[in-house]
Amino acid sequence: MKENIYISKLFSDEIFKKISNLPKDHFDRVKITMLNLIASYAEWLKNHNSFIPNVMDFIINSISQPILLLPASKAFLEVCNHCKKSLVNYIDVLVNIYLQLPDSIQRERSRIVQALAEVLQTLPNERSIPIMLLLQNNLQEKIKETLIKINNTGDQNSFKELVEIQLNHMVAFAKGIIPPDENSFIDLEEQVEYESNVNKDNKIVLNQEQLQQFEILSNGCYEIIEMILRLYSNDYEIMSIVSQFFRFSFRSALPFLSPKMEMLTLLLSSCYEVSKQSNILTIVKDLLWVYSPYNKYPCSLLEINNDPIKIDRNIVLLLTSATQTTIQYLNSEIAVSQNRDIVHFFFSMLIEFISIKPTIFKNLQPELLEKIFGLLLVALKVQDDKFALQHVKKFLISFILCDDETSELKEISHQVILIIGNNIIREVLYGIGGGKPRSLISILSEILFKMKVKYPNNVNEWLNVLLSQDGFPSKYVDNVVKQQFIKDVMGTRQYPKFKTVITEFSIRCRNLQGTSFGSAF
Repeated sequence: MKENIYISKLFSDEIFKKISNLPKDHFDRVKITMLNLIASYAEWLKNHNSFIPNVMDFIINSISQPILLLPASKAFLEVCNHCKKSLVNYIDVLVNIYLQLPDSIQRERSRIVQALAEVLQTLPNERSIPIMLLLQNNLQEKIKETLIKINNTGDQNSFKELVEIQLNHMVAFAKGIIPPDENSFIDLEEQVEYESNVNKDNKIVLNQEQLQQFEILSNGCYEIIEMILRLYSNDYEIMSIVSQFFRFSFRSALPFLSPKMEMLTLLLSSCYEVSKQSNILTIVKDLLWVYSPYNKYPCSLLEINNDPIKIDRNIVLLLTSATQTTIQYLNSEIAVSQNRDIVHFFFSMLIEFISIKPTIFKNLQPELLEKIFGLLLVALKVQDDKFALQHVKKFLISFILCDDETSELKEISHQVILIIGNNIIREVLYGIGGGKPRSLISILSEILFKMKVKYPNNVNEWLNVLLSQDGFPSKYVDNVVKQQFIKDVMGTRQYPKFKTVITEFSIRCRNLQGTSFGSAF
């Protein structure tokens, strides 16, 4: 309660007006402090909106001063994020300020354009759509100018930073106009209000003129992405931003790339074939989510030039192409070991497919499925990076759980695990026995536990056959220890106790019992 009194005084005419009226180019530290306080107390301002007009006037004046631009843009974003509804009357002024910002302040533009986009969410469609189209056109013109300069000069390196910044502006704008997820609402009331509006079929409908603008901007957006992929497909930093743009663009109120889905399929396939950039696998995964039932509030504009059958066909082609390219590239144990990012994102992508669209995964060619699980076995054997192996484990467990009456993949899951199960257990035992770093024991334990629960008889047989070999998985454990291990594995039902069994066996295999290293497990 006391804090409210002091904050109210801070934003009152007595203090705030005096700071606002300080001479331009003087007392900059005081103004910077005030802007930082505005950013910090933006949520408080939401419930005390009588102060917002004065606060916005101060922010707007500060944006025009170079030394205040950074804290002003941060304050601007925070106030727009928390106080969207109170800023509706400011939208024209805010848009004009953005359009007049000098090119010398490229980095701050991202914050400001995202802030504008978030305010636009609160406007009715007939009011927001023309502004969205205007801002998108402005963003495209800026980055096109840069890309044309690169084409004319052939100098990619000199313009790389500017391309990153301008592409980030497009990401920020798309991010600002996506329907917010449940974690981004300020409170439950805001979430309920949003969802009730969506459930009233508050679909975006474009008039003829706006539809023509949308299609022109869609063409422009595709051309920009095509040029960037042609120029920078081997650049990890830029491809990371491209991946973000796909994610937010397809979820946004105006998904400018969606009418180009068929062309994008071919573009992404050829780009991944050339560059082997793991970010493209993330793009494939995001596209799958957008066109799946898991997308609760899909934008009606996603339907332009698209239909569900066509989309599924395109995604199958993209998955097939990405899988073939990955398998061909990771064609040796050394390649699998050295490319942890591709291993990680490839199996992350496959997890999404078996969870969201199992039919698509099921319809892959049998020889391709065989190669996927061949790659999985190699990754289990040689990949020592937790980052990569975590998603190999998640995919394998997700696939094992598909052996269920409710899953479309029941038959294929059962058949595959019976064929390769012995090899999986062998690699797990090899890792537990000292073949992998101790930090990976929890991952290996979880795989063995899930397989034991799902296929107890098979796992018991595989363990007995594998552990009957002399010196496997370690020369430090004899048959008595190994038989007790099998008994404990098969008899332990609770995972924490099961993991303890695995850890103790691994310590014995590494001959670390009674040592400080062993106690550190």
